[in-house]
Amino acid sequence: MLNQMRKWLRTTPAITNPIQCQQAPMLQVIIIGIALLIILLIGATAISNSIDAGGLISLVISLGLAVISLQILRRGHFNIAVALLVSLTLLPDLAVFTRLGFNAYWATFFALSIPIILSGLLGNLRMLWATIILIIGLFSWIMITTISVSYTHLTLPTNRE
Repeated sequence: MLNQMRKWLRTTPAITNPIQCQQAPMLQVIIIGIALLIILLIGATAISNSIDAGGLISLVISLGLAVISLQILRRGHFNIAVALLVSLTLLPDLAVFTRLGFNAYWATFFALSIPIILSGLLGNLRMLWATIILIIGLFSWIMITTISVSYTHLTLPTNRE
């Protein structure tokens, strides 16, 4: 059975780039692993009944992106599959930061490095820059929407003579 799995992973049709052909089996393992983790997370949260509707929708969307990414990779579109995988890794961070703002747990900041690493190692330069700009835009949007600056405590200087 293990040999059949290896053969299935190695046979990615329609990928002609030799570097992408070498990277495709590991990318499939990463996508399948993420999909299995999401399925376990959905099951665990359904059993414990400790997730709200937004979190469940985020998990279901993440699972859908993982399955679509694997199907696209199996059809030979390597860069599109990597772009979907990068968006899959950004989606939970977006959900956490939009709900908690910058009060989110510290590990989320390290989790933001995963999309950058994936797009830098597997994607092209355009995908790397798009990921970096998207993360900067995410932080800017969160700063604009969650941080309210009040200038009412400021007083104008008075002229003392």
